[in-house]
Amino acid sequence: MDALPVVVRRHLVVELVRNLNETGSWSGATHVQKCMFFLEHMLNVPAGYDFVIYYYGPFSFDLDRDLVLLQSRGWLTAKREASYGVHYRPGPRAPQPRPDVGDHAWRSLRSVAELFGGKGVKDLELMATTYYVYKGLDGRTRGEAEAVSVVRQLKPHLSEDAIRSAWRELQRIEQRLARG
Repeated sequence: MDALPVVVRRHLVVELVRNLNETGSWSGATHVQKCMFFLEHMLNVPAGYDFVIYYYGPFSFDLDRDLVLLQSRGWLTAKREASYGVHYRPGPRAPQPRPDVGDHAWRSLRSVAELFGGKGVKDLELMATTYYVYKGLDGRTRGEAEAVSVVRQLKPHLSEDAIRSAWRELQRIEQRLARG
């Protein structure tokens, strides 16, 4: 599937932030990063961001740059909230949703916000890293035992039990999404 044009994926970022806000989620950089990761790789919306494993799991440097750009254009605003960091909201110049993105993308935005938006940063790191390894985004799909081993190597602070639990929750989420 071809990646969406850059301007369209930027619209998607604004709509992701809007959906996170509407579902009562935190919408800081980590939430935007991990939800965009799941949007692309679990819900198959071809935003075109490349993700690598970084400090807190899958991270896109292009998405990080887009968040800064979208603030400078007034499409997003960022407010620092206590010790939690930045909280994004659609800005005064935020565009309206683009109809040419398609219904699948808009439904998927709501789904990803509902599925992952309520999770804390540590849970997002755990789940996104586990999914990255399990789905073979590094070139190799893995079963549960091997995924647990690889995630532990990448993130030694994550417990084996937590990784197994995340792996199983991701399986349930995929099954639920497949049923519609």
